[in-house]
Amino acid sequence: MIDDGFIYIAQPPKYKFVEGINKFHYLKNDKERSGFEYNRVKKDVSIQSKGINLKQLMSIKEEYSTEFERICNEKSISEEFLTTMMIAEGSDEDTDIDELLEPMELDYEEDTDTITGIYNNTWHDITLEELFSETAELDKITSFNQELEFTYKKDKYKMHIYDFFEFINKKYKFEYTYFKGKSFAPHTSNSM
Repeated sequence: MIDDGFIYIAQPPKYKFVEGINKFHYLKNDKERSGFEYNRVKKDVSIQSKGINLKQLMSIKEEYSTEFERICNEKSISEEFLTTMMIAEGSDEDTDIDELLEPMELDYEEDTDTITGIYNNTWHDITLEELFSETAELDKITSFNQELEFTYKKDKYKMHIYDFFEFINKKYKFEYTYFKGKSFAPHTSNSM
C-alpha cells in the first residue's frame, strides 16, 4: 500500500442509533447527533417560552446536561433541588428561601447562608454563594433559567430545561452505541 502511494484511514462513525428491527442511523460526530435529534423532535415539540427556541435547546442539550450532572455529583445535591433553586433564581418574583425549601424539608441557616438536610435520598450541605457560583457555569451555556413552556404533540408542559432534556431522551429513546467500546445513553436519571 505504501509503495503504491495509498494510505487508508478508518473513520468509523461516533454513534449508532438503533430504531426498530434492523434499522440503524450512524452519526459521525456530536454535531450530527444534535442535528439528528433536532430533526426527530421538531415535528412534535413546539417551544412557547420567549428567548429560546428548539434548535438552540437541542444544540446545547449534551453540554448542559453534562454540566448539570457534574454540579449535582460534585456538590452532592439532587437534580430536583438544583432545578427548583434555578427556577426561583430566574424568576422575577421575590422568593422566601424558607418557603422554597419547606416542601423539600431542607433547612436554611441564615448566619452561615447554608442549606442542609436530606432530600431525595441525598444529603445537601451547600451555601447559597457556592450554589450560585455553580449555576453561573450553567449560565455560560444558556442564560435561560425560567421554566420552559412547550407543547409535546398536543399536551402542554412547563419544566426546567434539564427536565425537558430528560423528557425528550425518554420520549424518543435517545440511546446510542458509542464506537469507542461502550454504550451511551445520554443523561437518563430517575427524576421523571
